[in-house]
Amino acid sequence: MSQLASLIALALFVIFSSLGAQRIMFNEVMSNSAERLGFSKQTYRIIGAIEIAAGVAMVATVHEGKGGLRVLAIIAAIVLAGMGGGELLTNLRKKQGRRYVLPVAALVAGAVIELVLRLFH
Repeated sequence: MSQLASLIALALFVIFSSLGAQRIMFNEVMSNSAERLGFSKQTYRIIGAIEIAAGVAMVATVHEGKGGLRVLAIIAAIVLAGMGGGELLTNLRKKQGRRYVLPVAALVAGAVIELVLRLFH
């Protein structure tokens, strides 16, 4: 696996794991975010658990991304890109400003780049 793909995988792990943990804990920031976007507490916690699992799958395959682990990493990248894309669309639909849209767009771009690097390496 290329060094760039490894760095992106590690960054995605850190970001999505911390976001997922915050969603599971449902702190005040995430409570406000869920309310603003129209999600229930339970849905936000499920999203958080999926983010953590996908983040762990990304980092677990950095060293030996072959065979079944490679497939796992590809699935994790698809999940993260899809979830990020869904959040991006939700933010756009709710007419959230750049403050909310740009960070999500950057995460989606990172997940897509990671996916492309894994598919073509």
